[in-house]
Amino acid sequence: MRDAYSFADDVQSLPERIPAIEETIRKLLTQTVECTMFIRECNGSGFAGKVLSQILVMLLIVACNRKGDVHGIDDSSNR
Repeated sequence: MRDAYSFADDVQSLPERIPAIEETIRKLLTQTVECTMFIRECNGSGFAGKVLSQILVMLLIVACNRKGDVHGIDDSSNR
């Protein structure tokens, strides 16, 4: 992060350059917020719950495919 924002001191001495790099600064700030939210979610209980939920869904899909019961429709009468 320090490296990413190291330009801030340089830009203060050249205020006329700010409009030229304004979009880059906006993208950098947006990415910083997104990364912060991701890290926060990973450290909280929300991340573990989502991973477990995804694993359970995948296991159910595999089990249903093996049984022939895709989307809750039992097609054993067709065999």
